[in-house]
Amino acid sequence: MRKLTAALLALALALSAMAPALADETGSLTAADSLSVSASDSTSDSASSLPDSVPASSGSEESSGPASSDSQPEADRTLAQQVAEAMAGTVIDLAGKTWQLDTTLTVDKALTFQNGTIRAAAGLSGNLINVTADGVAFENVTLDAGGTAKYAVHFYGAVSGALRRTAVQNGRFTGVLVNGASVTLQDVSFAGNFTHGQYSAGVELGMGSGIESLPAVALQGTVTADAAGAVYIDTKQVTGEKLAGRSYGDLVQVTGPVAAFLRLDETILADLTAKAQADDIIDLAGQTVALSRTLTLDKAVTLTGGTLTAGEAFPGKSDNLVTVTAAGASLRSLTLDGASRAKYAVHFYGVSDGLLADSTVQGGLYNGVLVNGASIIVKDVAFAGNGGQETDRGGIELGMGAGVDSAPQLTLSGQIDSDVPANVVQMDPEQVTADKLQAAGVTFADLVDDTDSNLEVTVTEDGATAQEKPQQPEKPETPVWPTEGLEGFVTRSYRVALGRDPDEAGFNDWVRWLEEGTVDPKSCAYGFVFSKEMNNKNLSDQAFVETLYRLFMDREGEPTGVAFWQGYLAAGRTRLEVFHGFADSAEFDKIVSSFGL
Repeated sequence: MRKLTAALLALALALSAMAPALADETGSLTAADSLSVSASDSTSDSASSLPDSVPASSGSEESSGPASSDSQPEADRTLAQQVAEAMAGTVIDLAGKTWQLDTTLTVDKALTFQNGTIRAAAGLSGNLINVTADGVAFENVTLDAGGTAKYAVHFYGAVSGALRRTAVQNGRFTGVLVNGASVTLQDVSFAGNFTHGQYSAGVELGMGSGIESLPAVALQGTVTADAAGAVYIDTKQVTGEKLAGRSYGDLVQVTGPVAAFLRLDETILADLTAKAQADDIIDLAGQTVALSRTLTLDKAVTLTGGTLTAGEAFPGKSDNLVTVTAAGASLRSLTLDGASRAKYAVHFYGVSDGLLADSTVQGGLYNGVLVNGASIIVKDVAFAGNGGQETDRGGIELGMGAGVDSAPQLTLSGQIDSDVPANVVQMDPEQVTADKLQAAGVTFADLVDDTDSNLEVTVTEDGATAQEKPQQPEKPETPVWPTEGLEGFVTRSYRVALGRDPDEAGFNDWVRWLEEGTVDPKSCAYGFVFSKEMNNKNLSDQAFVETLYRLFMDREGEPTGVAFWQGYLAAGRTRLEVFHGFADSAEFDKIVSSFGL
């Protein structure tokens, strides 16, 4: 009987080796690419969901799929029985079938599961699969927690594991819990793992009961999720003390800016900015982070692509939302909301070469931006709701407060808007005096350079005033814009996204940022799609989707595809989620490659 079993196992291994791997998805996006489940208002506590110990597999209490014999592989042996009888190193071929579990399957030896689906039955409320052995892998598999199981897979303890070419979906908390383990994800998609809490995501890193090792995850190939922040770190479990001087970003190995793959909160964002290196990019990936204290940028980093707001716990009237104390620090493509709690949304303090670009600044209790003895560029920024009840407040304030000897110097570029246009630039005459400016070697006229902006600003010892410049006549000659290489990519972005040729200043900025690596092609596309100019077009959902087809797929959308994405938006999903669906497509990768990027 042992010889017969060994022969059958050898035959199964041979057949498994011959089966083709799942092909990479190419072509147009489909409805299946973006299937998702809405999140509830409650939050999961992964600490409460972790057992003191994970029991060994009993191998006897799950069913092996639907009653139909056509979909019931090896009806005489359940999946748990196969796991219990298998030797370490065995490949368990799921034979393209669906295996339904009534109870948690514990994998306590190094096995590889291939080619099929493992799904939770309606009554399974624990984890779908617990992994307690080193070297367990899932390849070409769909793991479906059914919306009832806490996690599709729980890697428990100091073990390593892998998911390759796998779909993980419908976890009640998250898709995969990496509980003190080290897991590699290669070409993995997450969908619907948001049914239990607002902090849920694709992968959760935790250190629950009995765990002393730090969790880690490596993202390889294409790893996607149907919401921003594929990786959630439970900072109540994975504390700064346990990190022992490391960064939360060190727990995630990925090509490119790690912050774009993290579900951000205040603790993680503050840690990433504190431990970032000069010239690092921290991409919020469209997420909103509520702060209870000032976020300080003390290195020349770039913060981009999301919203920072003063949360309910933010100390009103005493702190600034963001304080910049490092030369060369940049804030790009952000909404900075003081929420009428922070004194200023941004305080540039005694620094040079600061940048605020393509952003909205609102809700500063005193003003939007304080340029306190700093030298900064403000480009394409809108101000609204700054100044609280003070009607003379508007946007940017020039000051020379305590500890500052240098004069504030402001360069305006592009379109600067404010709901109080006359006060979009102001100066504190009690701080910025003629004596101080003389000591600094400048005059009032030197404080603002408005040459490349829509504003004309006048500064005297009594203060500053601003007004719109008269419209300039159109230039008679139209420049010839490049159509190849990196510059051609920028030209195409202007023409397809905004329906016009580039302007010289904007074109030069995007080219420089791409050359420097400050932005990548996807971030560049984000800047156009969610620019103020695009927003002012007030596109309908249909027009928005049709624009994304042309920008990311270089073609008109087919009626069924356009209708699908319209329905997706009508169901309450955001335009940012639709953007990520298109921007992560194979068609856009081909467009980027065609320009040599």
